Amino acid sequence: KPFFLTTSSLESFVAELRQQISIHKSFVATAEERHQILVNPHGSRSFLSMASLVATPDLLRLVDTIDKVLIKYKQEPYFDPPIFHVSVASLVGDWNHLNAYYENTNTSQGTKGFMWKVDSIRCTLGGAHANTHCFRLSEE
Repeated sequence: KPFFLTTSSLESFVAELRQQISIHKSFVATAEERHQILVNPHGSRSFLSMASLVATPDLLRLVDTIDKVLIKYKQEPYFDPPIFHVSVASLVGDWNHLNAYYENTNTSQGTKGFMWKVDSIRCTLGGAHANTHCFRLSEE
Protein backbone atom coordinates (compact mmCIF):
# COMPACT_ATOMS: atom_id res chain seq x y z
CA LYS A 1 0.00 0.00 0.00
CA PRO A 2 1.62 3.28 -1.01
CA PHE A 3 2.15 6.10 1.46
CA PHE A 4 4.00 9.40 1.34
CA LEU A 5 6.59 10.90 3.69
CA THR A 6 8.64 14.05 3.45
CA THR A 7 12.25 13.50 2.42
CA SER A 8 13.39 14.87 5.79
CA SER A 9 11.48 12.16 7.70
CA LEU A 10 12.59 9.16 5.60
CA GLU A 11 15.78 8.47 7.54
CA SER A 12 14.08 8.48 10.96
CA PHE A 13 11.17 6.40 9.58
CA VAL A 14 13.57 3.74 8.28
CA ALA A 15 15.48 3.70 11.58
CA GLU A 16 12.26 3.36 13.60
CA LEU A 17 10.92 0.62 11.33
CA ARG A 18 14.24 -1.26 11.45
CA GLN A 19 14.34 -1.10 15.26
CA GLN A 20 10.71 -2.21 15.69
CA ILE A 21 10.90 -5.06 13.15
CA SER A 22 14.15 -6.41 14.64
CA ILE A 23 12.25 -7.27 17.82
CA HIS A 24 10.20 -9.88 15.93
CA LYS A 25 11.45 -13.42 15.52
CA SER A 26 11.59 -15.12 12.12
CA PHE A 27 8.67 -17.44 11.42
CA VAL A 28 7.24 -19.80 8.83
CA ALA A 29 4.48 -18.43 6.61
CA THR A 30 1.95 -20.60 4.81
CA ALA A 31 0.09 -19.74 1.63
CA GLU A 32 -2.83 -21.50 0.05
CA GLU A 33 -3.14 -21.59 -3.72
CA ARG A 34 -6.26 -19.49 -4.20
CA HIS A 35 -7.06 -17.23 -7.13
CA GLN A 36 -8.78 -13.96 -6.32
CA ILE A 37 -9.26 -10.46 -7.74
CA LEU A 38 -8.59 -7.70 -5.19
CA VAL A 39 -9.65 -4.12 -5.94
CA ASN A 40 -8.08 -0.98 -4.45
CA PRO A 41 -10.31 1.25 -2.25
CA HIS A 42 -10.92 3.68 -5.13
CA GLY A 43 -12.01 0.94 -7.57
CA SER A 44 -9.46 2.22 -10.06
CA ARG A 45 -7.13 -0.80 -10.10
CA SER A 46 -7.55 -4.56 -9.68
CA PHE A 47 -4.93 -7.13 -8.74
CA LEU A 48 -4.86 -10.82 -9.63
CA SER A 49 -3.87 -12.69 -6.50
CA MET A 50 -2.58 -16.25 -6.95
CA ALA A 51 -2.05 -17.15 -3.30
CA SER A 52 -3.56 -16.19 0.03
CA LEU A 53 -1.30 -16.15 3.06
CA VAL A 54 -2.66 -17.63 6.27
CA ALA A 55 -3.03 -14.83 8.84
CA THR A 56 -0.94 -16.36 11.63
CA PRO A 57 -0.39 -14.57 14.94
CA ASP A 58 3.24 -13.87 13.91
CA LEU A 59 2.16 -12.20 10.67
CA LEU A 60 -0.59 -10.19 12.38
CA ARG A 61 1.83 -8.97 15.09
CA LEU A 62 4.32 -7.89 12.42
CA VAL A 63 1.65 -5.89 10.55
CA ASP A 64 0.51 -4.35 13.85
CA THR A 65 4.08 -3.22 14.54
CA ILE A 66 4.38 -1.67 11.08
CA ASP A 67 0.97 0.00 11.53
CA LYS A 68 2.14 1.64 14.77
CA VAL A 69 5.18 3.10 13.00
CA LEU A 70 3.00 4.33 10.11
CA ILE A 71 0.57 5.97 12.55
CA LYS A 72 3.47 7.60 14.40
CA TYR A 73 4.40 9.23 11.07
CA LYS A 74 0.76 10.26 10.45
CA GLN A 75 0.15 7.63 7.76
CA GLU A 76 -2.79 5.30 7.24
CA PRO A 77 -2.33 1.78 8.66
CA TYR A 78 -2.40 -1.33 6.47
CA PHE A 79 -5.81 -2.41 5.19
CA ASP A 80 -8.26 -3.46 7.90
CA PRO A 81 -8.90 -6.31 7.84
CA PRO A 82 -5.62 -7.29 6.21
CA ILE A 83 -5.79 -9.57 3.17
CA PHE A 84 -2.40 -11.23 2.88
CA HIS A 85 -1.75 -12.26 -0.71
CA VAL A 86 0.70 -12.53 -3.58
CA SER A 87 -0.31 -10.37 -6.57
CA VAL A 88 0.94 -11.37 -10.00
CA ALA A 89 -0.88 -8.89 -12.26
CA SER A 90 -2.52 -5.49 -12.15
CA LEU A 91 -5.41 -4.22 -14.28
CA VAL A 92 -6.98 -0.78 -14.65
CA GLY A 93 -10.53 -0.64 -13.28
CA ASP A 94 -12.71 -2.78 -11.03
CA TRP A 95 -12.61 -6.44 -12.18
CA ASN A 96 -14.21 -7.81 -9.00
CA HIS A 97 -16.93 -9.58 -11.07
CA LEU A 98 -14.31 -12.21 -12.08
CA ASN A 99 -14.25 -13.55 -8.53
CA ALA A 100 -17.36 -15.64 -9.31
CA TYR A 101 -15.28 -17.57 -11.87
CA TYR A 102 -12.38 -17.99 -9.44
CA GLU A 103 -14.67 -19.24 -6.65
CA ASN A 104 -15.62 -22.21 -8.85
CA THR A 105 -11.98 -22.81 -9.84
CA ASN A 106 -10.70 -22.64 -6.25
CA THR A 107 -13.17 -25.21 -4.91
CA SER A 108 -12.83 -27.67 -7.80
CA GLN A 109 -9.01 -27.81 -7.60
CA GLY A 110 -8.74 -28.53 -3.90
CA THR A 111 -6.31 -26.76 -1.62
CA LYS A 112 -2.63 -26.69 -2.51
CA GLY A 113 -0.09 -24.52 -0.82
CA PHE A 114 3.47 -23.75 0.09
CA MET A 115 5.51 -22.60 3.08
CA TRP A 116 8.61 -20.47 3.51
CA LYS A 117 10.66 -18.90 6.27
CA VAL A 118 10.12 -15.16 6.80
CA ASP A 119 13.37 -13.69 8.12
CA SER A 120 13.33 -10.24 6.54
CA ILE A 121 11.07 -7.63 5.01
CA ARG A 122 12.02 -5.58 1.95
CA CYS A 123 10.56 -2.15 1.44
CA THR A 124 11.21 0.32 -1.36
CA LEU A 125 11.04 3.91 -0.14
CA GLY A 126 11.47 7.12 -2.09
CA GLY A 127 10.28 8.59 -5.35
CA ALA A 128 12.62 9.15 -8.28
CA HIS A 129 15.61 8.09 -6.16
CA ALA A 130 14.04 5.09 -4.42
CA ASN A 131 16.08 2.82 -2.18
CA THR A 132 15.21 -0.72 -1.15
CA HIS A 133 15.73 -1.43 2.53
CA CYS A 134 16.02 -4.86 4.09
CA PHE A 135 14.64 -5.14 7.62
CA ARG A 136 15.79 -8.35 9.32
CA LEU A 137 13.79 -10.23 11.90
CA SER A 138 15.71 -11.79 14.78
CA GLU A 139 16.50 -15.51 14.57
CA GLU A 140 14.28 -17.97 16.43
